Amino acid sequence: MNSLHHRAHELASTYAEAVNLREPQVWAACWHDAATWQLADGRMLRGIDEITRTWHDAMGHHRMVFQALAHGTVREIEGRLTGLWHFTEYAWRADAGTGALLLAHYEDEYVEDEDGALRFSHRRLVRHYHGSPQLTDAPLL
Repeated sequence: MNSLHHRAHELASTYAEAVNLREPQVWAACWHDAATWQLADGRMLRGIDEITRTWHDAMGHHRMVFQALAHGTVREIEGRLTGLWHFTEYAWRADAGTGALLLAHYEDEYVEDEDGALRFSHRRLVRHYHGSPQLTDAPLL
């Protein structure tokens, strides 16, 4: 694994671990200040403040969220560093006490900060399945 792939994998892993451990400062540090986050419903969040506000709100609706990173690829295309990471996410809603399963991938773009750290400059969430953990709902493909 080359250094670039390793650094992007480390970033994606840190993100997932911060979700699992509910560590908002660690999660927010994965993002560049001017990042964008395109959610599965098409909404585009712009800037770290809107991104973290939305994440805090979403996490507040769940007793537990567990995100397991599966595999991914990293490429440099015309000077842009991109990645694609597949993951599985289990969530337990706080209000209804029901569980949900998300099978999805992120399409990422990265940027190096002044301190040399790799951060997300853009993440696009693409859902393949979102519903009952027993897979009784129709896939989204």
